[in-house]
Amino acid sequence: MKLKNILQEKRNYEFYSISPSSLHDCGRSLTYKYLNIEPSDPPSLESMINMESGNRLHEMFVSMLDDVIETELIHEVEKFGFVFRYKLDAVTLENNTKIINEIKTVKDYQFNKIYSTRLDTINHVRQLQLYLILEDLNQGRLIYFNRNDGMWFAYDFFRNNMKFNIIKKDLANNTPVVGWKDTFPLEFIIQHHKQIELAVEQGELFKREYTLNVKKYNDMLLFKYQNNGISYNSDWQCRYCSYKTKCWKLDEFNKSHYTTLSEFMHHEK
Repeated sequence: MKLKNILQEKRNYEFYSISPSSLHDCGRSLTYKYLNIEPSDPPSLESMINMESGNRLHEMFVSMLDDVIETELIHEVEKFGFVFRYKLDAVTLENNTKIINEIKTVKDYQFNKIYSTRLDTINHVRQLQLYLILEDLNQGRLIYFNRNDGMWFAYDFFRNNMKFNIIKKDLANNTPVVGWKDTFPLEFIIQHHKQIELAVEQGELFKREYTLNVKKYNDMLLFKYQNNGISYNSDWQCRYCSYKTKCWKLDEFNKSHYTTLSEFMHHEK
């Protein structure tokens, strides 16, 4: 039985579909979602307030764009053997060309880090590339808006099938400063989700794709620490995962006599 049929029996169709914003989510967390597993670590009130604050700033930025012809409409596209469901932040019409605008509101330290990072290390790139492929449009813009001071910068995307020219704009005068060529890894994306399908169909949990490092100290769980002079830092995908306690058995680890999660997991095998 296909994943689509299995999941339609368990939950509604909306949750089966793939969102381009989740391309870099851990396959195991997607498996939990597809099987309608209750999150062990739902978002905290503080996280929800931060998200709502980001949404309001997001709306404000969209309102400042010119020639907007669409904003926040749900799209559902069946392609490459999957159903994709998503919202586009804003579509603008510039010189008779439709441009997808993907807007990210980030804090000051994140803004500075992203501005100085090579483009191919930014997960948001794949999200916008897939939007353009699914919508069969050739131009997009990835915009980063600083929540602290209102500064922003953008990457312009120019698509030719699965290949992209990407140009970074200077902060001061919005002129091009550097460009990249990039290819969307379609085959990898397809194979990855087929493997997730297979795991769900066989009733198995998909493998973990990120790492959680935890140490107990004075009845606290530390996600960043030093041990024998070596620094350990958990992947953020695990730290903020809604299923991390269930996935890594943190409740059991907290009650055990082991001081690090790696020791606990080793003896659990």
